[in-house]
Amino acid sequence: MGSKTRGSLLPKPVNNINAYIENQKKEKQAVREQLKESIRGHQNQLQSGKYELTRTDGGKPVAYVKNKQNVNYLRKLCSQLDSPPTKHGMLKSKLRNFLHYFIKFNDLRIYSTDSIADGSIVMKTYNGDLKIIDLRSGLVKSILAEKRKVKSIEKTFKTFSKHFKIHIIGFNQYESSYIERLIDYKPFSDWTEKEKKDAIETIFSNFNSYFYEKKNRLKKTITVTSLISNLEKKAGSHNIIESIKYQIPESAYSDAWPKVKSHGDCVLSNVLLKDGQFYFIDWNDSGKYVFFYDLLNGIFGEAAFHNNDSFLYDYLTGEYDEHFSKAFQLFGLHYDQDKKLYYLAVFMLERILFRYKHKNDVHIESVLSIYERVLKKAEEINTEESRC
Repeated sequence: MGSKTRGSLLPKPVNNINAYIENQKKEKQAVREQLKESIRGHQNQLQSGKYELTRTDGGKPVAYVKNKQNVNYLRKLCSQLDSPPTKHGMLKSKLRNFLHYFIKFNDLRIYSTDSIADGSIVMKTYNGDLKIIDLRSGLVKSILAEKRKVKSIEKTFKTFSKHFKIHIIGFNQYESSYIERLIDYKPFSDWTEKEKKDAIETIFSNFNSYFYEKKNRLKKTITVTSLISNLEKKAGSHNIIESIKYQIPESAYSDAWPKVKSHGDCVLSNVLLKDGQFYFIDWNDSGKYVFFYDLLNGIFGEAAFHNNDSFLYDYLTGEYDEHFSKAFQLFGLHYDQDKKLYYLAVFMLERILFRYKHKNDVHIESVLSIYERVLKKAEEINTEESRC
């Protein structure tokens, strides 16, 4: 007989299946509720019918018409749609498909009056924007939650398209939306370490090109004291703030850092790779940040979200000193190679403030614990390097 769990008369495998079913029902219901209100008013841009529900690896809710083309596309974003090519993995996949076939998992039904609507995948972003994906025409429409933001993104596009590859092809002020061309990109999980290094190098190169254009037009600065004060108003006396402040020399609190229009979330998962070219997506969080903010975003993102500390190590051991020195010089500043932890601390103040912009960020506590881990790792690398 199969083993039984304590306090249960059912075999353990049956209990595991029951737990899976209950978890799936709760998760699908949560995704359904997140999407339902946002889709209202935009049904006519989507095909009518039943939509399966899932989340991207980053936690964004997704609804999609289940067909081979959509599933193949979403596998790049949702690893849970992949089945390991092993006997055990195939069995798990077949069992999962069996359960999904016979048990109602709170799917979403969409009724459209437009018979030629082609959108068959819909996704909600962290800031409430809606992305409608039409694989047949190869287009993605982003409908913005903040109606006035489309003008800002259009201006951002005009500014950055001179220096970055961006695949936006049109804006609609009336609908508060913009259209992007879909790129058949290489999934980030399949990137080699060399490709990641090339992406980081491209970020430095593109931003320094942009900085050169902007260097004499900047007026706004922010002091470290103001950054700390702004964050304390949002987060209170959180441990991570004290850990960050520990890395800031007392004499640096009055430092005034130039703020420049930036991508806002230039982590490598917002960079698409196709045929050796890097395309930059998700400009919805563009705004004014300390100028080296996006130079550190890709490095930080790998350590924080992919447990890849190699780029953090490269930064702290001087691999990118030449790039940072050039950026600092363009703003009339000196890059001190001994203050890398301080620069990382300033970046983290901005990055956490960025997270607090999303008022409904239910994951903020777990995110802050990730920041603490990255900062601790940076301290360890720096200490080890100092001993050498």
